[in-house]
Order: sequence, then structure tokens, then C-alpha cells
Amino acid sequence: MRMKRTLTLGATLVALASAGACGSDDAGKGGKDGVGQSKKDALPHADSLRDIQDFLGTYVDCSALSTDKNDDRLNGTYLDWLSDDPSEAEKRAAAAWGIKEEGVCGEKWTNSYVVYLPKNMKQFQRNYKTHNADSADGTGKFYVGDNFAVDFSGGGSGGLERTGLLNLNCDPSFAPPSGYKKKQALVDGCVLTDFTGS
Repeated sequence: MRMKRTLTLGATLVALASAGACGSDDAGKGGKDGVGQSKKDALPHADSLRDIQDFLGTYVDCSALSTDKNDDRLNGTYLDWLSDDPSEAEKRAAAAWGIKEEGVCGEKWTNSYVVYLPKNMKQFQRNYKTHNADSADGTGKFYVGDNFAVDFSGGGSGGLERTGLLNLNCDPSFAPPSGYKKKQALVDGCVLTDFTGS
């Protein structure tokens, strides 16, 4: 009788240990690995510009990362660029983006990637919606991760659709073709999609 109880108890403990191990594996998959995803369908997360460079470099040319505002690869300016003598309105417009860090990487100004780490991604998306710059082909300007944004300087997506980043689209009439993702962004009126245009 005692032997039977001991075997039953042992089997129960083994089953519980196995269940706990499965739970640990799932929890491990839920944790961030490098730049990577926090959950199965989560957007990539990065802690630094260097993390973004390493992540993008797996898919596209993100060589020679620079934070120099005078870098020749910056086609135009940073979102929060200010002239030598900015007006108060210009200062407010630049500050509204809430950029913590920014840089540029890639070959040349026609084939480079401007990368942004906003202080607050929701604020960044809200400001983008306010200054809606969706292009004529129906795609948005930025490809976004969980907490960063990338702007390709050339035409098209620059291969960013291969990275798992999604296009931020705030066009109220936007509807992706069948088969493309459409997820709610952090602000009402904007969506995230893997549609890259016609």
C-alpha cells in the first residue's frame, strides 16, 4: 500500500515538473532575444541605434552608422532638424516628434536608412498622423518596430518589408489588398501593414 502511494506521488511530481518545464520554455520564448521579438507576432524591439543597425543589417545594407547631422547620406534633414536660428514654431514642431536618438546608415543618400529611437512611440505616431505624409502609392513614410522607426531615403521600401517591421499608414481611406496584414497602430486612425505599395 505504501509502495503504491509512493509511485502515485512520484508520477504526480514528474507530471508537475514536466508541466513546469513547458511553462518555462514558453516564458523563455516570450522574453526578448537581442533586438528581437517579445512575442510571436510582436514587432522588433531595440535598445540602441547600434541594436537597430545590427537588426537591419541582417536584411539590408545598414553599414557605417552615423549620428552626424551633416552626413551626406541624409537626403533632406532629420525630423527634428533645426536651423542655426530656429523660430519658436520650428522648435515646437521639432520637439513634437520626441526623438531620443537618430542616425543614418547605408550606402549613399539615394540608398540609406534614417533610424529613429523616439522617447515615446505613441507620441511619434500621433505626430506623424498630424503631419500625414502618406505617399501617392498609398504607403506610409515609416516602417516601425515596437519602439523605433526607419525611413528609407530612396524610392519604394528599400527591402524593409523583409525585416518584420510594419509600415505606419494614417491614410483614412487606406485598405490593403487581400492577403496583407492590417493591425491597429498606437493611435486611432493609423494602422500598421506589410503592404509595400503597387
